[in-house]
Amino acid sequence: MRLSQALKKLSGFTLAPVVASVAPLFAIPVISSHFGAEGWTSVAVGQSIGTAFAVAIDGGWSLIGPPRVARGSADERSAIYRQSLLVRLWLMVGAAPLIALSTLVAAPGYTGAAITSAFAASMIGLSANWFFVGASQPAKLLLFDAAPKILLVLVGIFLLLVGLPLIYFSLAVFVGGLGAAAVSYSVVRPTTSTNQRYDSLKATLAHLRENKHALATRVYSAMYVSAPLPIVATLLPLAESATFAGADRIQKYALLALMPITQLFQGWVPRAVDGTNILRRFKTALAVHVAISLTSIIGLVLATPLFEVLLFRDTLALSTTASLASGFVILAVVVSRATSSLLLVQARMTAVTANSTLIGAACGICALVGVCLLQGSAVTALWIVAASEILVTTWQLISLPRAGREIRELFPEPSSVSARPASKQCRNTDSRSAQ
Repeated sequence: MRLSQALKKLSGFTLAPVVASVAPLFAIPVISSHFGAEGWTSVAVGQSIGTAFAVAIDGGWSLIGPPRVARGSADERSAIYRQSLLVRLWLMVGAAPLIALSTLVAAPGYTGAAITSAFAASMIGLSANWFFVGASQPAKLLLFDAAPKILLVLVGIFLLLVGLPLIYFSLAVFVGGLGAAAVSYSVVRPTTSTNQRYDSLKATLAHLRENKHALATRVYSAMYVSAPLPIVATLLPLAESATFAGADRIQKYALLALMPITQLFQGWVPRAVDGTNILRRFKTALAVHVAISLTSIIGLVLATPLFEVLLFRDTLALSTTASLASGFVILAVVVSRATSSLLLVQARMTAVTANSTLIGAACGICALVGVCLLQGSAVTALWIVAASEILVTTWQLISLPRAGREIRELFPEPSSVSARPASKQCRNTDSRSAQ
């Protein structure tokens, strides 16, 4: 991929999440000024719970899907999307009562708006964004996935400005997520695979067993990414939970804005002709992820005073220490995205990502609950989240040398393939097609 082509695709992939990040930011001061810290925190708690369940509803497709789509033909891509959507619809049905119950327990107030916000956020699990990423179609990502969501967020803000209750904003966002899934379905026009069907619960369970490590990685990740805010909101006073919610939202929007960096390389790294070139491309991608993350930390800390005044209308207090903790979360998550999505999945080492996220989730959540029961502060809770993220990323980085060896074995250079026995060549050919 030439530099001009890479920049063109990066700009395309960047536009959708950046605009999607900016639109909800306009809602924060409106909600804060009209409904105070309680209203804003309730919506944020619902969004966190919904995001956590969205990861489970995703079924692991955002992790295993892009490489498969990138290597597949048009017919294969269409069949992959149909399979994924049917699986995710079954998971949505199972998750719905748990979403409502969890939000009912954790929300500090405005229960209806919080539950609706949770269902709106859970619609991310039905998104086709990973499909458009794997197919290297940034224009479709913007028009058919991001645009409907952005439009309905703006509609929700308008409804608040004219004096309607908070729940109307949440309903508008929910309609946007549902509309994006419907529009993407009509654009992709999925077809039935000749050898795989997922329109029964039994077939869905078979898919989950087959991809258990990828799904476990996503679920464990959701636990330590999205669970902290509901825990804090349940166990700490409103003032502390509002501060945590503010830092958490800024951090989440920053991570969303940085997602296209990984998406660009998800469509580039797997297309290398052999293992050596895959590793070379991965090193380039990892360096870019680290550099951009460090820059983000500096920007986040410097912008802290502006966030307090412009976004939250002085309804909560953000400190530089809190922003610094959020910055380290961003660094760890972005690097983890690169190691897991760009190399460990290709090396068939999803068990490593599952184990690392499980350990991070267990350690982080246990420590967070302990601190909250002792009536700790929002800043302490943020640093616990940062520590758990760093633990996950460190675990994955330690596994990179083994992943490199696996990549070279699975994707040998053409000259080495021709020199191997026929049985060895067949094995590696099957390995490529399985990706």
